[in-house]
Amino acid sequence: MSKQRNANPKARRSTGRRLPVWSLVVGAVVLGGAALGVLLGYELATRTSPDVVAEKAIVGKWVNETGGEIDFYADGTGYLPPVFDVEEYGFTYYLQDATHLVMTVENQDLTVEIRLARDKLTWYTADPNVKYVYTRVK
Repeated sequence: MSKQRNANPKARRSTGRRLPVWSLVVGAVVLGGAALGVLLGYELATRTSPDVVAEKAIVGKWVNETGGEIDFYADGTGYLPPVFDVEEYGFTYYLQDATHLVMTVENQDLTVEIRLARDKLTWYTADPNVKYVYTRVK
């Protein structure tokens, strides 16, 4: 009993309440980290390259404000309907990368710089001051 008399009266014994609180905090951190890891792993596993995304995104009918139209089909073919004094053309295409479209028109390859942003397709010409902005027809 002498040990109890010399004990610090202000010191309190642990009642066991801190252990569950810390275990909850540690558990939440571990579970949160695991969930984040699973989400990041899923994102990396399902991520497609920008080229594949662009190939799918370009498919559809596009028009510009001057009346120009261009159709890209999922099979890698396309169509330019006649406009003003320009005749109609059928073509094949593929995306060299996310910003360069290669079209084959009448056995000639033409590489064009493009930018796809949602429902806008910007077509850059060889002249840096000229570009065409197409909007997807819904």
